[in-house]
Amino acid sequence: MKGQLSQSVARRVVITATLLGCLVGSSAALAVAPTVTTVSPVEGSPGAQVVINGKHFTGKPLVTFNGTIASADTTASTQIIVTVPEGASSGPVSVTTPTGTAITDFDFTVFGQGPVIRSFSPEEGEPGTRVTIKGVSLSGTTEVTFGGVDAANFQVTASTQVHAVVPQGAKSGAIKVTTSDGTALSDKAFTFLGNQPRIESFSPREGAPGETITLVGSNLGNVNQVQVNGVAASIVEIMSTGRLRARIPQNATSGPISASNPAGTGKSPTSLVVLRDVDLKVSTELVPKNPSVSKSLIFTSRARNIGQLPATGVTLFQIVPASVTIEGTTVSQGKVTTRGRLIKAELGRVGKTMSASLEVEVIPTEQTTITNRVLLSTLEPDRNTADNESTSVASVAQGELALELSPVNTNRVRLSWPAHPEQTTVQTTPALRPGTTWSNLTATPTVIEGRRVLPITIDSPQQFFRLKRLTN
Repeated sequence: MKGQLSQSVARRVVITATLLGCLVGSSAALAVAPTVTTVSPVEGSPGAQVVINGKHFTGKPLVTFNGTIASADTTASTQIIVTVPEGASSGPVSVTTPTGTAITDFDFTVFGQGPVIRSFSPEEGEPGTRVTIKGVSLSGTTEVTFGGVDAANFQVTASTQVHAVVPQGAKSGAIKVTTSDGTALSDKAFTFLGNQPRIESFSPREGAPGETITLVGSNLGNVNQVQVNGVAASIVEIMSTGRLRARIPQNATSGPISASNPAGTGKSPTSLVVLRDVDLKVSTELVPKNPSVSKSLIFTSRARNIGQLPATGVTLFQIVPASVTIEGTTVSQGKVTTRGRLIKAELGRVGKTMSASLEVEVIPTEQTTITNRVLLSTLEPDRNTADNESTSVASVAQGELALELSPVNTNRVRLSWPAHPEQTTVQTTPALRPGTTWSNLTATPTVIEGRRVLPITIDSPQQFFRLKRLTN
């Protein structure tokens, strides 16, 4: 029957792609398991609507939240809208169809009707400091505490926000918000700035081991310990309650300064730069060296310590060319963030003779020359900045002009081929025999990431396709 696949081996769909007489065939049953690409939002209460996007949602999909079955409000082949079921708990979301099951690699967070604290700022303060608390279901707040001490002055400005003033006698600890529906505790502790030291500034901003630095702040008169990035420093002189001098320890590395007294510890808002003999070199390479349009290309950038001492705060900045799309990033240590075309890899500490790397996978979208530029920085001054920048250049070829085929569902396939400047057309025929007549497909393909894409419905038990160049 037209529009349906056969029910016997003789009627299995045969799909073949050819280019200029070179024929490649395959026989495939087009039953494809579902995949889940996104879930939005990724948290909610029972009764909230959730949109699941993906592919191959055939039949009547069964959706579960950490094993609890949910009712689907609407279903399409690429999207399901469901309601978070009563009794659901936090965990992965799964979609099951007759062809298989897809399970998210992340958890959906289920919360009840009570309050939830998501964040607060600032994270430290003294009495009188105004703290903004953000979260969920904060309407009707009746109590706010800081380390168990009631805040008499607070204001609910929205169901997701409360402003509270740090009370006298507050203690460091979790912030608690109470409503008629329950109580919420912050995951992080609020730091109460009472009688513990406060470092507002220090000078000089940089120095070598053995040199002295002056701390300026408050509650410094009874300080009994000073540290530079966690390494104990000797106290040279307590000049007043707001000023003291300390000596940079021999094994210190760049980082914040802390001062402690019996009431607690205070930390400087900025880092001291410890001057050392640091020399880092950055290099970059492209694999493969002869990239093609629509084919994966890896930019590998490496920071290598060729100096005599460890380097801290090592950071790579990579500027990705506009003629590629970014597919993914990986660092050997630390963390990586992407903002537009700028990739920042914070690699942290790199020891003597050690190295750390950043890999960026991209897909070239056009035939052109691409330039990959990488810059390097550290907290310590580098004795040789000439090798703190590296550039690699490659020419992107158009790539092989070949037709690729992938199944979409039981009676649809997707044809794709490079968006080559040469004029081409896709042709089809139901059979291969001497004198076969090929018909042009009239549908217009769309261009996605340097490839022309054309979804096709299978009209006969077997069907062949080929990509043909058009001559003038």
